[in-house]
Amino acid sequence: MKNIIYPQLSPYTYTPYFWSDQYENRFQYFGHAKTWTQIIQRGSMESNAFTYFYLDNQNIIQAAFISNQAKNALPVRKMIKQQIPIAPKDLADESIPLKKLQRSLA
Repeated sequence: MKNIIYPQLSPYTYTPYFWSDQYENRFQYFGHAKTWTQIIQRGSMESNAFTYFYLDNQNIIQAAFISNQAKNALPVRKMIKQQIPIAPKDLADESIPLKKLQRSLA
């Protein structure tokens, strides 16, 4: 795709996105995972506030499902776009903010 302001060619990349509000719940899905080798859970199913990460065999996030954690949406989208391996234990660790984790990948 050619940008009018910056005439150099750059590839157009798009992260698929879907959301749905179901009563008091907000569900968001980013990326597209045809296959994955592991699913990492961050958060609690009991509290209905969690994020599932779908990783490939190189620990690269292919997709993510977010339930009632809207603050995770932007860093998750950026991590999917970066396509950089990430430690599954760090994704699961809620003491590490996703925003900080995403920035460490750049």
